[in-house]
Amino acid sequence: MNTKASVAYGWGILVLAGRGAYYFAKRTIKAERAERIEAIDRRHAAQHDTKTTEHGASPNPRKKQHVTETSRRDEKSPTTAQLASIAFHKLEGGNLGQSPEAASGRMGSVGHEQAKF
Repeated sequence: MNTKASVAYGWGILVLAGRGAYYFAKRTIKAERAERIEAIDRRHAAQHDTKTTEHGASPNPRKKQHVTETSRRDEKSPTTAQLASIAFHKLEGGNLGQSPEAASGRMGSVGHEQAKF
């Protein structure tokens, strides 16, 4: 008959063998998965390169042209901050490039005569 020590030893060896098998199986599965992902990435990159060479510089030249026209239009139009600055300076009497205090000659004045915004 088996003693308690021999049963514990048998279970210990079985658990240790199971953990070792799990470790090596998991390592192999991760390596195969990484290889598969790399192969898919290479295949996608090759397909993208093929499409790019077939259609010129961009797979969808019409879309790129639209973005270019939009960016040109945006470059020509002033930003909101620029429009606000222009409007502010027109209200202040057209003193572009000067602060309101310097334009009015009240530089450094203290008290109730400060500029109101």
